[in-house]
Amino acid sequence: MRIYGAATVLTASLVVASQLAAQKQLVAPADIERISGFKGVSPAPKALQTEGYQSFVRSSDNMVVLYVSLPGPSSHEAIEITRNAIPHEDVTGVGDEAFFISEGHDLWIRKGDHGVVVRTGVDAKGSALSTPAQLKEIGKLVVARL
Repeated sequence: MRIYGAATVLTASLVVASQLAAQKQLVAPADIERISGFKGVSPAPKALQTEGYQSFVRSSDNMVVLYVSLPGPSSHEAIEITRNAIPHEDVTGVGDEAFFISEGHDLWIRKGDHGVVVRTGVDAKGSALSTPAQLKEIGKLVVARL
């Protein structure tokens, strides 16, 4: 529980920074469907959107399946703060640096001066809807579009 609390506090700087970022489509519903195997993925309705993130839902149950933070001018600093403050698992092959926190539910990525977070949705029991391998593949797409 402490990890989630610290991640939420540290994510606040990503949210503030992302408000300054241009609204850029970093991942599309078709990408999520192809990688995750979900069908009927669409951008989340406004009521299910999280500020500073692109959120996507499954049409079958309106379950949020993926969040992607929007990069901002200081988001790379939040990446470094998180890396130093929270236990993490380094990930290779995505951006200049990347790591998982929260048992593989959150993939934090830095490319140059930009940072993004790719976060899986969870089901009612708290189980991840996407695997770390799927988040890594989505992360590669996001980095290519920064």
